[in-house]
Amino acid sequence: MILTEDEIKKLDHIPDVEVAQDIHDTEMEIKDYSDELEILMRRNLSENRVRIYFLEGNIIKRTHFCNKLKEILEYRKQRGGVLGKS
Repeated sequence: MILTEDEIKKLDHIPDVEVAQDIHDTEMEIKDYSDELEILMRRNLSENRVRIYFLEGNIIKRTHFCNKLKEILEYRKQRGGVLGKS
């Protein structure tokens, strides 16, 4: 578990639809970063080293954020959804 139960409960005001949209948008960002990373790695690595480093960092951060969002939805699913908001 990435988030504590209290942290998840503090986010109950955000509708499931919004969380799901954020997950989708974040996954698209990760895909874009991954595609760019793949292109840069095919080229001269020494010239692109810094950009590759930043892209890898962005992918890690966005993946972590996406996992938190998925954890929120999973918690809500187990508990019967957000208090009156789905």
